[in-house]
Amino acid sequence: MTDNEAPWLRWLDRFLASLIVLFHSLALIDHYENIARGDFPRWVPIVVVLVAYVGAFLLYIRLRRYSTLWRNTARVFLVSATMMLILVCIPPKGVGAGPKVTTLIADLENYTNDQELLRSGPRKLLTIALEQSPRIVVVPQERIDETLRQMTMPPETLLTPETSREICTRQGVPTFVRWRITPSGNQYTLRAQIEDPANRAVLADTVVGPFPHDGLTAAIGKLGESLRKKLGDSILTVLRTTKPLPSATTKSLPALNAYFEAQGELAHQDYAAAKTRLLKALELDPDFALALVELGSLYDLEQDLPVAIGYITRAHELRDRLTAPEQVRVDEYYYWLVLNDHDRALNVVSEYLEKYPNDQERIGTLAYQADVLMKFDLAENADRRSLGPQPWGRLDAEHAFGLWLSQLSQDKFPSALDTAKEIEKDIPGLPVNPYMVFVSSLAGGEESSLEEQLSRMRAKGDIGTTLWLQGCLFAYRGKLQAALEYWAEYIQVESQKDPLERPIDLPTANLWVARVAWLRGKPADVVQYLDKLDHMEEVRDEHLAEAAKLYARVGNLAKSQNILDRLRSRLGARLTDQNLSMVRMLEGELELKRGDPASAFETLSSAASYRWRYSYWAVQDSLANAALASHHCNIARDVYQTLLDKKGFAFRCDRSDDWVIARLGLARAAECLGEKPSALQSYMQFEQLWQSGDSDSPLMTDAQTRSAALRQ
Repeated sequence: MTDNEAPWLRWLDRFLASLIVLFHSLALIDHYENIARGDFPRWVPIVVVLVAYVGAFLLYIRLRRYSTLWRNTARVFLVSATMMLILVCIPPKGVGAGPKVTTLIADLENYTNDQELLRSGPRKLLTIALEQSPRIVVVPQERIDETLRQMTMPPETLLTPETSREICTRQGVPTFVRWRITPSGNQYTLRAQIEDPANRAVLADTVVGPFPHDGLTAAIGKLGESLRKKLGDSILTVLRTTKPLPSATTKSLPALNAYFEAQGELAHQDYAAAKTRLLKALELDPDFALALVELGSLYDLEQDLPVAIGYITRAHELRDRLTAPEQVRVDEYYYWLVLNDHDRALNVVSEYLEKYPNDQERIGTLAYQADVLMKFDLAENADRRSLGPQPWGRLDAEHAFGLWLSQLSQDKFPSALDTAKEIEKDIPGLPVNPYMVFVSSLAGGEESSLEEQLSRMRAKGDIGTTLWLQGCLFAYRGKLQAALEYWAEYIQVESQKDPLERPIDLPTANLWVARVAWLRGKPADVVQYLDKLDHMEEVRDEHLAEAAKLYARVGNLAKSQNILDRLRSRLGARLTDQNLSMVRMLEGELELKRGDPASAFETLSSAASYRWRYSYWAVQDSLANAALASHHCNIARDVYQTLLDKKGFAFRCDRSDDWVIARLGLARAAECLGEKPSALQSYMQFEQLWQSGDSDSPLMTDAQTRSAALRQ
């Protein structure tokens, strides 16, 4: 720098150079964290820095003729960019969001006389603080409860250091957090230690305080930040992902008490008590977002959608104050329930899991949403991520069952059968075990062992499952009368049991008996079982819609119209994609029965445009039937072929007979198109599948008549 340049220019020169170095340093840290997290491949930042390097060099050449101020700044920029170019080529090792760290949080050791501190759920608050990290996994309460059960200890057992060590040893958890609160004059101090449960070595120690009584939530948040650094999170990661606990939860300790008490009641499925607690929490703090979303989920469970939507909408307005794990829960719920934008909800969860790959709750959300939207490959991957290595335990049962369903739905029959057997081995005693093995064998064509499986079920006294699966087998083979009788007996046997112990719920069973009775040509039986279903409580809208469809097909248009009107009234303004699909299916069935096939086809084409697992088969079947009636033969052929390509999905829904009947529909569509060889081949395949079935069933009689006519 020359002597005639002002001193402030020298300081500006140094300031700019320092800013450049600081910016490049932060960018380098961010680069390593993004690489470790997998946000982009390593070649991306290398290309970016190369471009910056060339730019810096050109800037230096351009400015070297001017004041030494700008030349020095460009020189610093050039040197810093050169260092970055070298460093970004070095792969990161254990930096940023790298391998996950699992830890357990012990209960707070209270050395004060203030027992109110124990009611505020400090362990749950610290869990919220730690789970803001993309790397740290806190052992969830359900796994703690399961381990306590194995230790013959009640779930409410206090997690002392000794108990925590034992749980860590049994679960293979490498660390646990031991922490205490002590008085400090009129205030309090928190101290936490990260301990190795194997040798009791203290790996890290941190202290927060002193702080006043009403600063407990904020202090636990500060403790969480310190522990995250001790567990390996970088300073930048902590700064970037941390939300203050008082704003992420609530500043009101009584509201927090009520919320955590409601969480415990939800875990025990005491929904009425949980609702009361949550309403109390919101009375104390109307902006308590966590309580808002929980209350919204309860009203959604009760199908009080307007109230649920109100709570979820309000929670979404407060989303910016939430931690990332809670924020994504509000977002996906808002898009799913309020905006009815299911694909966006699914994408929100998927994007979140790219940054927080260890969040088991959201992995479960992804699996559920993908399954409902019939993205079975995505659901399968999510369930695999959640399950982890074998052997699986009882807490893995839900995701193991989901994995089996996804594999079956994709026609991966050998994989589905292997999964069913692995679940039977790892988690013996699950009521669904014999069902999974039987259905996998039946769908995969391994019928030689089916009778033996049924015999084992009878020997174990599992009468309900035996009756249901025997009916499924008879329906698949065309023995519709026998299927009807077995399922009717199932209803009688299972009606005396607790609903949670039934392999198939009674509304579904009555609907399936009515459906087979219609295939058998027994309209009186159809009406009898549909009337039973119509008087039951807690019937899914999709089942009620299919019941109305069968009422229409047996000519009881008044009853069908009555259910349609009730559904419209119940759904109100919530005519979302999936609800419109049900309503339009019924409208189309009624139009077809009233002699207007053209309008029926148009209405049902609209109904079938949205893929929703619960109503997919019923809607597609109605569309294909209307397409035949309105002479849209090519559409009918395509729909029936699509149904035939979903064999595993049909068997998953206990619609093995419907899958066979789709072959008959394909034959009729080919005949409609004048494709005689294809039609004859499909009729023969249908007759082969039902060769041992009821010879006098209307479907078999019709197929044989049409087949004979084509042979002439």
